[in-house]
Amino acid sequence: MVRTSIVLIGAILLCIWPLRANAEETTSNASKVVTVTTMTPEQFKALAPDTVLDIGGKRITKQDLLAAQQEAYDADVKRARDARARAEAEFATHRKAFFDAQAAKLKENNQKMQAEIDRLVAADNAAHGPDWQERKKQAADLLQQASKASSADEREQLEKRAAALVLTPAQQ
Repeated sequence: MVRTSIVLIGAILLCIWPLRANAEETTSNASKVVTVTTMTPEQFKALAPDTVLDIGGKRITKQDLLAAQQEAYDADVKRARDARARAEAEFATHRKAFFDAQAAKLKENNQKMQAEIDRLVAADNAAHGPDWQERKKQAADLLQQASKASSADEREQLEKRAAALVLTPAQQ
């Protein structure tokens, strides 16, 4: 927090307050204390690294000020990376929960559909007799053979046999 405030004060002072001393004098006498009132970026760059700056009654060298600014920048970058990592982890958690919920809904709907299919098959079997599924398969095979029959008589015989297999017990 202290570093950040120093950096902010330094940045503000560097951009806003004029120098009391002439920039040429500060470069020629680096050990001199420069009281900052207004300074342009060019004037700040012209200062030697060991120049002592008086910023609001606090003294700090240009080099230390730049180091503090760099530390604050590095801390901000680290906080941003940490925030991104937390956001990505939170997103992954929410994403997994969403897909798990979707999978649960799908499973439930599939179970309902299978129950309906089973109910319809059971009703169909009850209406057509106990061996209905086997008779349907046999009828389909006979109709397949009828489509390939070499004569009309053979085709008619196979179709009659297929029709007899699919009749309900009440129709027989």
